[in-house]
Amino acid sequence: MFQPLCKISIEIYPGYTNFVSTVGGHIPPFTNWDNAATNIQAAIEANIPGGVVLVADGVYADGGAAVAGGPTNRIAITNALKVHSVNGPAFTTIAGGGPCGEAAVRCAYVTTGARLSGFTLTSGHTWTTGDTERAQSGGGAWCEAGATVENCLFHDNEANLWGGGIRNGTVLNSSFWNNSALNGGGASGAMLHQCILSNNTATGEGGGVSGGSLENVLVVDNQ
Repeated sequence: MFQPLCKISIEIYPGYTNFVSTVGGHIPPFTNWDNAATNIQAAIEANIPGGVVLVADGVYADGGAAVAGGPTNRIAITNALKVHSVNGPAFTTIAGGGPCGEAAVRCAYVTTGARLSGFTLTSGHTWTTGDTERAQSGGGAWCEAGATVENCLFHDNEANLWGGGIRNGTVLNSSFWNNSALNGGGASGAMLHQCILSNNTATGEGGGVSGGSLENVLVVDNQ
């Protein structure tokens, strides 16, 4: 006797949008403004590759996650997500914590295929010990190859070694000022397009930039 065949339907979701607001209800999985997460990291962890995290105006200085034995990141985008603000960097801030050392908090970690758009990143710091790349570099942001940062402002971040503002990644239409590091006060190892770097400082080499590439970039008044 033959059993009837079962028909199975599989639907593949490319990701979905969840929401972040300083006045949200913080009810997972944060799929509307009323239930929005109150810190960005919670919304990132509730999403899936291909999804979007939409962030309302405000200063985000809570939450965080460590990656690969490095310092805490205020946000750690470990999947191929797009994290972007509603109204841009003038209204939306990701704040790390300092000074450099064991208690430091970097602003952002961005993995391959992820995109961070429309934020001010400030007060990010690194460890002074540990892995020279992931632990001691990229005060504002540390990026994997294939990560993208766009329309962001980086100021008053510090790295113990490389990239006070950012280490690695592709950076579009962003500005860096008053960041510092041993090498590459503003940026190190990043591919910069249509960016401005001013008043950044390195005690070693590259007050504005160390390594990487520049296309249509203004570098002025760095030390």
